[in-house]
Amino acid sequence: MTSMMKDDNQLFKQFMDDGGFKRWMTDRVFGLAYEQVEAP
Repeated sequence: MTSMMKDDNQLFKQFMDDGGFKRWMTDRVFGLAYEQVEAP
């Protein structure tokens, strides 16, 4: 459990600190969500 929390915190820190990573992650999540909506 502790290692999962550490990984999540590192991901969140990178998301908040790295503009390029933030854009990539946001675009990726949006794309995946959009594909789910468009799937028959």
